[in-house]
Parts: sequence; C-alpha cells; structure tokens
Amino acid sequence: MAVPKIREEEYYTMYTDGSAVTNPGAAGIGYVIKNMKNTNIYSNSLKIKDGINTCAEYAALISGLKSAINLGIKRIQVFSDSSLIVSQVDGQWMVDENSLILYCNESQHLLEKLQLVTIEWIQRDYNKEADYLARLANGDLFRTPPRKRGRPKKKKQ
Repeated sequence: MAVPKIREEEYYTMYTDGSAVTNPGAAGIGYVIKNMKNTNIYSNSLKIKDGINTCAEYAALISGLKSAINLGIKRIQVFSDSSLIVSQVDGQWMVDENSLILYCNESQHLLEKLQLVTIEWIQRDYNKEADYLARLANGDLFRTPPRKRGRPKKKKQ
C-alpha cells in the first residue's frame, strides 16, 4: 500500500474494533483511518493472540494509534463501539482489571503524542468496516453459524 500524503492541518478519523470469537478465543483487530473527505487512507486487519474481547478492543486502538502516529497524523477523532474502552481511556471509568491497566496506560500514552484527539463511542452499526476487518482476522466471517434446535417450520401454503 502506498503511503498516503498527510497534511498536518487536517483532521482524520479512525474507526477501531476488536473481536474474540468465543470470548475468550481466537482474536482479531481491525481499524480504518479516513481523511476529511471520508476516504480510507489506511486500514489494517490482524490476527492477534487468543484472548478476551476487551483485550482485542484495546489492541485495535493501540495498533491504530501507532499507525496514525507513524503516518504523521497530528489531529484525529477516534471512534470505537466499546463504551468500556472509551470510558476507561478518557478517564471516566476506572480500570479495575489488572490485565487491562497496561493496555489503558499504553493507549493514553499514545494519545498524548497527538496534538488534538477525541475518542468517542459509536453504535456498532456505524463501525461496520472496522468490525468486518476484526472478524476477518479472527476467522469469524468463515464460521458456520450454529444450527437452530428443534424441528424445521413447515412452509405456509
């Protein structure tokens, strides 16, 4: 992928998502970075070590922020469908799981490297691209849905 030209005065948006198939289970992350014209300039889909969904959500945020910083982005609006992650990173909620403290601290440290940042919760319906990339990475898109129990319904005539 060609490196996009970044303009320091522009704002960018990033959508992040993490997914664990059985929670805990196979985990993947996805994120999409867009310019002011809503054009995708960078995206990524990665399989990560098995774990819980919350760790995958944090891993997606951290990986996306690292990519934004490496691209030279200074101003970014971050969207996540995890209210837990958003509320912990912006300091509204305490992190009470020892395993998540390092993730939260690293996220906050990366956010401090940017000039202007907002992090906001969005509904899952508005995060479809990042969700797709996360589920693609953990193999969830290719799983056969579980069978419904019971007898098949008769067709109406």
